[in-house]
Amino acid sequence: MRWNFGTGQLDEPPLQPARCHDRTTPYGINDLPAGSLEVADLGYFSLKALQAKQALGQDCVYRSKVGTAVYTEAGEPLELLK
Repeated sequence: MRWNFGTGQLDEPPLQPARCHDRTTPYGINDLPAGSLEVADLGYFSLKALQAKQALGQDCVYRSKVGTAVYTEAGEPLELLK
């Protein structure tokens, strides 16, 4: 489902067979404008797609899997609990 916070428009989720993976969604990377924020579960996570979205000026929020290591741009470990 998509909600345009600026206009209040709500797009109903497209119906798909229950056994289809989340990545078969009809929503594409180019469907969102620059400055948009996507909040999604891990079924949609892909480093390649994340890089493409960043290149288009889109922001994303995903839940991290337990034990995922996160690093700064300089390669230093980032301790998220601190």
